[in-house]
Amino acid sequence: MVKRAGSGLLLVALYLTQAGNDSCSGDLLSDSGFDLWCGDELCSWRVEKGDVRQAPTWHKGDLGVEMVGDEVVISQLTDDADTPCVLFDLVADIEPGVSVDLEMDLYDDGEVDFTERLPIASWDSLSYEVRMPERFDGIRFRLRKSGSGKAVLAQIRARREDTCGGDRLAQPIGPLGAGCWSTGEQASPNGELCDSGICAPTVAIPWAVVCSECAEDADCGDGVCGIETRVRSFLTPYRTCVAAASRGLGELCAGDGECQTGVCCGGRCADCCAADERACADGSTCATGDAPIPDRCGGDREGGQACLDDADCASASCRGEGPLKVCQADGRLCDEDPDCPPDGTHDEGEFGTCGDIGVTRGICD
Repeated sequence: MVKRAGSGLLLVALYLTQAGNDSCSGDLLSDSGFDLWCGDELCSWRVEKGDVRQAPTWHKGDLGVEMVGDEVVISQLTDDADTPCVLFDLVADIEPGVSVDLEMDLYDDGEVDFTERLPIASWDSLSYEVRMPERFDGIRFRLRKSGSGKAVLAQIRARREDTCGGDRLAQPIGPLGAGCWSTGEQASPNGELCDSGICAPTVAIPWAVVCSECAEDADCGDGVCGIETRVRSFLTPYRTCVAAASRGLGELCAGDGECQTGVCCGGRCADCCAADERACADGSTCATGDAPIPDRCGGDREGGQACLDDADCASASCRGEGPLKVCQADGRLCDEDPDCPPDGTHDEGEFGTCGDIGVTRGICD
């Protein structure tokens, strides 16, 4: 559904009187409203194709983005999931002969799930209300221009809405790591929502049921049905076949067989498990870890034993495959903060914190 006001001066009134918009909803874009530019670069929108430049608008305090060239694409990815409705607003100055399309790509998988052609406009405020499918994870918003004329966009904003009219978008089939729990009277894991055809609990992430490659060890031949933890921030670590005893201390796990130590405690490979009273083999005290640190036994480990850091080893040397970096939010593997789902540690909440907790699959010298 699209709504249009004849002048940018009516934008505030449009926000306040939008039909179906009975309550204030959260912004989905990290630079909503007037904050498109950080110096000479777009703050959060990514230029996928063509070029852009700053452009004056009807408001002296608002620099818009002019899409320069015959083919220009800008996009922004949000981690939003399962919101009922999206309200997308912007102010546009689009000349005749120019096409500008708004697109939404759910799961950021390259398949366009919603597209709408923006009309010819002269600093008009435009509003698009979209009823979303029951299940999705992540939205890439794209604005795509074609044609040699002028197109300037400003005050680009997308918000969550609790209710809206119209038909739902078609339910997309989820990739690995996408949520797949059906709702309603027949709530249950639903493999029909998955590309893989398998919907399974992750075990490592409480209550998460996601598209997976396996559901149990029997699906994996000589391996075990473990956890794939290096996934995109808007997806969830999912079940996959891995070699037995292939995960080191501190890595997420689904079962004991996945861990070098033979102990999976609270979804993490550990030395011991205080929660179910599995003691340390060497008789030392099982120290309860504060996630993402696992439960651990004492130091002074001999050469060849699993370790998380140098303090675990009698030799004071724990060697492995490099730093073990995990997300504070859920323990998934990461390289930098944007790899992590939001955890409240950043002002705008657009991503979380990736921290170094030790050595990956370490072994004492």
